[in-house]
Amino acid sequence: MQIPHRHIDNDNRSHCQRCDSSETKLGAGKAPHTASLVCAECDRWIKWVGKKELAKLYRCQRCNGSEAKLGDGKPPHSASLRCAKCDRWIKWLGKAELAKLTGGAR
Repeated sequence: MQIPHRHIDNDNRSHCQRCDSSETKLGAGKAPHTASLVCAECDRWIKWVGKKELAKLYRCQRCNGSEAKLGDGKPPHSASLRCAKCDRWIKWLGKAELAKLTGGAR
């Protein structure tokens, strides 16, 4: 799942050493890791991301909930990511992001 996010990471491992970019996105995970943190500019792997860290990245600003659900999309977005607790919008999802999150089924 390639989802841009705010940097909550306090260490320097969220900074790309190849292209010197600080913009990151989530990439595919590899067991036992939920996802990976990759550079948004050059797609270089930076570090693995577990369930707890992933929950911190998408914590709801209103209720502090860490569970998310898929909602309806508005063109050009395929779907939205919403807080499961209070239904607040978190972010828009494109076709590729939605396919990676759902395994191609929706």
